[in-house]
Amino acid sequence: MHLKGQLLSAVQFHAGGRLALLEIPPAIVEQYKNDYEPYTLVLNEMQWTKGVELAAVFKNYGTKINVPLRSKSGLAAPIAELFDGGGHANAAAYRCKTSDVRAEMTSLVQAFTNYQETHHAAA
Repeated sequence: MHLKGQLLSAVQFHAGGRLALLEIPPAIVEQYKNDYEPYTLVLNEMQWTKGVELAAVFKNYGTKINVPLRSKSGLAAPIAELFDGGGHANAAAYRCKTSDVRAEMTSLVQAFTNYQETHHAAA
């Protein structure tokens, strides 16, 4: 319960609250690697937060970063594909090209914003 609270308090919101991001730092990944996936404690809450269209958790191993995505409106797969990932419409993932979590988060915010602008302009 304490870990869940710690993770939830670290969630960041971008793009007017439509994008929820969280980094799970290497120390937490390492501590829980044999027990369970810490991101599963919070991804559902992130996804179902009012106004959130895409939830992303940056699981930072220190040398690589995996990013599971969840959505309610089919955004997970097309956003993952922008980063050479894939999955289902509402549950997808990708692996970051670098281990710079801040830069990778910034890239996702920008890609999400660009996708939203293009998608809404086309609609």
